[in-house]
Amino acid sequence: MSGAIVLIGMAGSGKTTLGQALAGRMGRPFVDVDGLVEARFGKIADLFEKGEAHFRQCETVAVREACAISGAVIATGGGVVTVAENMRLLKAEGSVLFIDRPIDRIIADIDLATRPLYVCGIEALNKTYVTRLPLYRQYADHIIDNSGTVEDACRRVMELAEEGKL
Repeated sequence: MSGAIVLIGMAGSGKTTLGQALAGRMGRPFVDVDGLVEARFGKIADLFEKGEAHFRQCETVAVREACAISGAVIATGGGVVTVAENMRLLKAEGSVLFIDRPIDRIIADIDLATRPLYVCGIEALNKTYVTRLPLYRQYADHIIDNSGTVEDACRRVMELAEEGKL
Protein backbone atom coordinates (compact mmCIF):
# COMPACT_ATOMS: atom_id res chain seq x y z
CA MET A 1 0.00 0.00 0.00
CA SER A 2 1.29 3.42 -0.89
CA GLY A 3 1.05 6.61 1.15
CA ALA A 4 -2.09 8.25 2.38
CA ILE A 5 -4.64 9.94 0.16
CA VAL A 6 -5.55 13.23 1.81
CA LEU A 7 -8.74 15.05 0.82
CA ILE A 8 -8.96 18.81 1.34
CA GLY A 9 -11.68 21.25 0.34
CA MET A 10 -14.56 23.30 1.60
CA ALA A 11 -17.11 21.93 4.02
CA GLY A 12 -19.76 20.35 1.83
CA SER A 13 -17.38 19.59 -1.05
CA GLY A 14 -17.83 15.83 -0.59
CA LYS A 15 -14.61 14.86 1.16
CA THR A 16 -16.21 12.41 3.58
CA THR A 17 -18.52 10.77 1.06
CA LEU A 18 -15.78 10.48 -1.55
CA GLY A 19 -13.26 9.32 1.05
CA GLN A 20 -15.51 6.51 2.24
CA ALA A 21 -16.11 5.38 -1.34
CA LEU A 22 -12.40 5.45 -2.18
CA ALA A 23 -11.40 3.58 0.97
CA GLY A 24 -13.91 0.84 0.18
CA ARG A 25 -12.76 0.48 -3.42
CA MET A 26 -9.08 0.61 -2.61
CA GLY A 27 -9.16 -1.56 0.51
CA ARG A 28 -7.72 1.23 2.63
CA PRO A 29 -8.71 2.49 6.06
CA PHE A 30 -10.86 5.62 6.09
CA VAL A 31 -10.14 8.37 8.61
CA ASP A 32 -12.30 11.44 9.17
CA VAL A 33 -10.28 14.12 10.97
CA ASP A 34 -13.42 15.86 12.25
CA GLY A 35 -14.59 12.51 13.62
CA LEU A 36 -11.29 12.09 15.46
CA VAL A 37 -11.62 15.60 16.88
CA GLU A 38 -15.11 14.88 18.19
CA ALA A 39 -14.17 11.47 19.58
CA ARG A 40 -11.27 12.92 21.53
CA PHE A 41 -12.35 16.46 22.41
CA GLY A 42 -16.14 16.73 22.02
CA LYS A 43 -18.48 18.39 19.58
CA ILE A 44 -16.87 20.75 17.09
CA ALA A 45 -19.46 23.46 17.74
CA ASP A 46 -18.58 23.35 21.46
CA LEU A 47 -14.86 23.58 20.66
CA PHE A 48 -15.49 26.64 18.46
CA GLU A 49 -17.23 28.31 21.40
CA LYS A 50 -13.79 28.39 23.03
CA GLY A 51 -12.44 30.06 19.89
CA GLU A 52 -11.25 28.93 16.49
CA ALA A 53 -7.64 28.80 17.72
CA HIS A 54 -8.65 26.27 20.37
CA PHE A 55 -10.41 24.15 17.77
CA ARG A 56 -7.39 24.29 15.44
CA GLN A 57 -5.12 23.02 18.24
CA CYS A 58 -7.44 20.06 18.73
CA GLU A 59 -7.54 19.51 14.97
CA THR A 60 -3.73 19.35 14.79
CA VAL A 61 -3.74 16.57 17.40
CA ALA A 62 -6.30 14.70 15.27
CA VAL A 63 -4.24 15.25 12.10
CA ARG A 64 -1.25 13.65 13.83
CA GLU A 65 -3.43 10.67 14.79
CA ALA A 66 -4.75 10.35 11.22
CA CYS A 67 -1.23 10.45 9.80
CA ALA A 68 -0.24 7.53 12.02
CA ILE A 69 -2.67 5.23 10.17
CA SER A 70 -0.70 3.75 7.30
CA GLY A 71 -2.10 4.16 3.79
CA ALA A 72 -5.36 5.73 4.92
CA VAL A 73 -7.79 7.82 2.95
CA ILE A 74 -8.01 10.92 5.14
CA ALA A 75 -10.94 13.35 4.93
CA THR A 76 -9.98 16.64 6.57
CA GLY A 77 -12.05 19.52 7.84
CA GLY A 78 -12.42 22.46 5.48
CA GLY A 79 -10.11 24.72 7.47
CA VAL A 80 -7.22 22.29 7.89
CA VAL A 81 -5.32 24.30 5.26
CA THR A 82 -5.27 27.37 7.50
CA VAL A 83 -2.65 25.77 9.76
CA ALA A 84 0.70 25.22 8.04
CA GLU A 85 1.70 22.50 10.51
CA ASN A 86 -1.37 20.45 9.57
CA MET A 87 -0.48 20.62 5.91
CA ARG A 88 3.18 19.81 6.56
CA LEU A 89 2.10 16.66 8.40
CA LEU A 90 -0.46 15.64 5.77
CA LYS A 91 1.77 16.29 2.76
CA ALA A 92 4.51 14.20 4.38
CA GLU A 93 2.09 11.23 4.47
CA GLY A 94 0.97 11.13 0.86
CA SER A 95 -0.92 12.79 -1.95
CA VAL A 96 -3.17 15.76 -1.26
CA LEU A 97 -6.29 16.05 -3.40
CA PHE A 98 -8.32 19.25 -3.49
CA ILE A 99 -11.97 18.23 -3.84
CA ASP A 100 -13.30 21.15 -5.85
CA ARG A 101 -17.06 21.57 -5.77
CA PRO A 102 -18.75 24.69 -7.12
CA ILE A 103 -19.84 27.02 -4.34
CA ASP A 104 -23.45 27.04 -5.55
CA ARG A 105 -23.57 23.23 -5.20
CA ILE A 106 -22.13 23.46 -1.69
CA ILE A 107 -24.74 26.04 -0.71
CA ALA A 108 -27.51 23.82 -2.07
CA ASP A 109 -26.19 20.72 -0.27
CA ILE A 110 -25.32 21.80 3.27
CA ASP A 111 -27.19 23.18 6.24
CA LEU A 112 -25.28 26.37 7.01
CA ALA A 113 -26.59 26.39 10.59
CA THR A 114 -24.63 23.21 11.37
CA ARG A 115 -21.27 24.65 10.29
CA PRO A 116 -19.66 26.87 12.96
CA LEU A 117 -18.01 29.23 10.50
CA TYR A 118 -21.09 29.53 8.28
CA VAL A 119 -23.83 30.28 10.81
CA CYS A 120 -23.81 33.87 9.54
CA GLY A 121 -25.04 32.58 6.18
CA ILE A 122 -24.05 32.55 2.56
CA GLU A 123 -21.87 35.67 2.83
CA ALA A 124 -19.68 33.92 5.42
CA LEU A 125 -19.44 30.85 3.20
CA ASN A 126 -18.44 32.93 0.17
CA LYS A 127 -15.83 34.86 2.19
CA THR A 128 -14.38 31.61 3.51
CA TYR A 129 -14.27 30.15 0.00
CA VAL A 130 -12.43 33.17 -1.42
CA THR A 131 -9.94 33.09 1.46
CA ARG A 132 -9.23 29.37 1.35
CA LEU A 133 -9.26 28.69 -2.39
CA PRO A 134 -5.63 29.81 -2.89
CA LEU A 135 -4.58 27.57 0.03
CA TYR A 136 -6.40 24.55 -1.40
CA ARG A 137 -4.67 25.09 -4.73
CA GLN A 138 -1.29 25.71 -3.10
CA TYR A 139 -1.32 22.46 -1.14
CA ALA A 140 -3.00 20.23 -3.74
CA ASP A 141 -1.02 17.64 -5.63
CA HIS A 142 -4.14 17.10 -7.77
CA ILE A 143 -7.49 18.85 -8.15
CA ILE A 144 -10.55 16.62 -8.35
CA ASP A 145 -13.67 18.17 -9.85
CA ASN A 146 -16.67 17.14 -7.77
CA SER A 147 -19.38 18.97 -9.67
CA GLY A 148 -20.89 15.70 -10.90
CA THR A 149 -21.52 12.48 -9.04
CA VAL A 150 -19.43 10.86 -6.34
CA GLU A 151 -18.85 8.06 -8.85
CA ASP A 152 -17.33 10.54 -11.34
CA ALA A 153 -14.94 11.94 -8.73
CA CYS A 154 -14.08 8.46 -7.47
CA ARG A 155 -13.30 7.32 -11.02
CA ARG A 156 -10.89 10.25 -11.50
CA VAL A 157 -9.02 9.42 -8.29
CA MET A 158 -8.84 5.76 -9.29
CA GLU A 159 -7.36 6.83 -12.65
CA LEU A 160 -4.67 8.80 -10.85
CA ALA A 161 -3.90 5.74 -8.70
CA GLU A 162 -3.71 3.48 -11.75
CA GLU A 163 -1.35 5.96 -13.41
CA GLY A 164 0.92 5.75 -10.37
CA LYS A 165 0.34 9.40 -9.44
CA LEU A 166 -0.89 8.67 -5.91
